[in-house]
Amino acid sequence: MYCRSPLKCNSDLCSTASSQLPSQAAFIERFWVQQRTPRVLIVANRLPYKIERRDGEFHYSVASGGMVSALLGVQHMRMVWVGWADIDDTTAAEQDAIRRTLMRRGCVPVFLPKEQASLHYNGYCNDALWPLFHYVISRVRSPDANIGGGNVGREMEQWEAYRAVNEAFAEVVDTVATEGDLVWVHDYHLMLLPSLLRQRQPKLKIGWFLHTPWPALEVFRTLPARREILLGLLAADLIGFHIYQYARHFLHACTHLLGTDVSLDARKLNWEMPIPPEAGGGVLHRSVRVDAFPIGIDPSRFTMALESAAVKDRIIELQRQYGGARVMLGVDRMDYIKGIPHKLLAMETLLETHPQHVGHVVLLQIAVPTRTEVAEYQKLRADAHRLVGRINGRFGSPGYAPVHYLDTSITFEELVALYATSSACVVTSLRDGMNLVSYEYVACQPKTHGVLVLSEFAGAAQALGAGCVRVNPYDVDDIARGMHEALTVDATRRATLHRYAHQYVSKFTAQAWAQGFAAQLQRGSDPSAVTVAYAQPLPEEQVLSAYANSTRRLIVLCVGGVLLPHAADEVLGEAAHAADEASLSEPQRTLLTKLLRDGRNTLLLSSSRSCSRMNGLLSELGALRIEECTEERTPLQHDGGGTEEGGAGGASTAAAQGPVGVSLAASASSPPPLAASGGAASSEKHAGGTR
Repeated sequence: MYCRSPLKCNSDLCSTASSQLPSQAAFIERFWVQQRTPRVLIVANRLPYKIERRDGEFHYSVASGGMVSALLGVQHMRMVWVGWADIDDTTAAEQDAIRRTLMRRGCVPVFLPKEQASLHYNGYCNDALWPLFHYVISRVRSPDANIGGGNVGREMEQWEAYRAVNEAFAEVVDTVATEGDLVWVHDYHLMLLPSLLRQRQPKLKIGWFLHTPWPALEVFRTLPARREILLGLLAADLIGFHIYQYARHFLHACTHLLGTDVSLDARKLNWEMPIPPEAGGGVLHRSVRVDAFPIGIDPSRFTMALESAAVKDRIIELQRQYGGARVMLGVDRMDYIKGIPHKLLAMETLLETHPQHVGHVVLLQIAVPTRTEVAEYQKLRADAHRLVGRINGRFGSPGYAPVHYLDTSITFEELVALYATSSACVVTSLRDGMNLVSYEYVACQPKTHGVLVLSEFAGAAQALGAGCVRVNPYDVDDIARGMHEALTVDATRRATLHRYAHQYVSKFTAQAWAQGFAAQLQRGSDPSAVTVAYAQPLPEEQVLSAYANSTRRLIVLCVGGVLLPHAADEVLGEAAHAADEASLSEPQRTLLTKLLRDGRNTLLLSSSRSCSRMNGLLSELGALRIEECTEERTPLQHDGGGTEEGGAGGASTAAAQGPVGVSLAASASSPPPLAASGGAASSEKHAGGTR
């Protein structure tokens, strides 16, 4: 037997080294696998193993989590996993022992000081980034919010810890990564890492994937460190999201906050990155691909479990336990984005509006504890308990409780058995990157064809929409309607829904996701495949000749970056336009007046300024007057609150910031009128960096 460790074999690290040489056939097989398959460094906040100290010894167990579950199903990839060890108070000798044990399992640990790790994970990641990426803005900026023990008031300290942890990861990855490796960075915990790695190894192939939603521009721009985060990510060769909606939001953030050039068809960002002197200096012209890579599961793991004796026995026990009652299942972490209270309220509404279900339907909710030390999560748990008590008090009877609620984790075998015995699975996430519970439920329903009730705000709804009952989790009545439909739909419809969902889950697996991302990273980071498209200067003589010979001319100018500096406009997303007192220079006023005195010219000015500011600016042109000016509000400013897109990400994201398009038409005989135009298209070009 030869060593298949993803790391190089070393007699101090691997017991199968040297003394157990491979056969010739095995050696040839390994040689070709290594030649054809690049090594993939999975870099994530946590390792796939949980380390515990018991009785003076360290014990290792496979960790839980969506990403770990997804990558468990990946085969034929030479992976090395770099992550936080998450073990405190260890000596240097103990760290060496842990490192040797983990390296035999294909893992490289990162050891962090306890306070720094807490400020990074419990602080900046969970108090700032997690709520923001799930559209909970109020949890980000209020210093009075009781979150994480008052950590929100320590925002700068949390940010410094976030940077320090990313630096620590960069140091470890730099010692492991070699030329030809693919470095795949995961999630919002490590968004500065691509840039830090690029500074150390400019030729490294780096990809980054986000497992949560990426919020719309109007939400993301509230983050103080927005520029640093975007610049950190743009050092990657490939940036991936669950669905294209998230990718589109990211592209909009880059164009509006950084002014990068975007090719929407190719889904590429073109920009320049300075290289530090210690890494050789100069400027690196980069083309970053941004795309959607929907994650999946390993369906065979669940179908095989269904055939195990333990799961079959447990299914029989559950059927006996619930008798003739039909079970609707919920499996969620206890988190405010999962919509557990909404689900419970919907169950109450279902029993009120459809009393025929009383005594015959049970909602079994598994609420896996998380962040139990945080006051906000404690309140969420208490609120859920009160709702459960109220519902069971109203509709329960001896021998029947409509809601069975468990604050606990469960084993894999128990989970599979619950999936298999449930008539429906109800997912009411208020926001969710993907939600693999929905995939797992489909994989465990090959015979009974249970119905999936799925929130339209989960990424999975983009893929499984035709194979489920979609509901609006903010509308309790709509959830109750979906529950009733799932319980009453006929067998033919159930089979149709399941067939569609099962085909998708079976095709777009975890292995397909990982291999697709790695293959794209390998192709896209090949220097021969990198293309950089920058606008070339216009040929001056041809332009002057065409200008002189034309009878009608449309001249489009951006205010920011052309007539005034960028800082005076909203290219960088600053909000304080009213305080901006920049004005036109005398040569600019003279030139604009000359252009407008020519009756063949129409001048279009595009700006993100308010109408009042444009009035003040253009009044400097003397005889010109503004007859009409229009300004578009963001969807978030509409009466009644925001939109699902958060106010950006529609057909014209520049318009969502309130651009003003001003058209100046001139005649030789009279002062030219000034009339407004839509301005959205030209403003979008303006934000995208084309002048």
